[in-house]
Amino acid sequence: MKLKVVLHKEEDGGYSVEVPALHGCYTQGDSIEQVRERVLEAMIGWLEVANESYELAEGDEIIEVEV
Repeated sequence: MKLKVVLHKEEDGGYSVEVPALHGCYTQGDSIEQVRERVLEAMIGWLEVANESYELAEGDEIIEVEV
């Protein structure tokens, strides 16, 4: 799976990154290399929390889909 991220150059220095497909998923760093490393960690953390906190209704079922 590939997701697009938006890289922002911050006025006070450094960079921030947001992942539009994962609402609220973002990170920041001092360099582009640093935010590239951190964004994967942020995305994995976002997905883990989303998977753990989702509540199923009666009759719902979880299936896995790979894209």
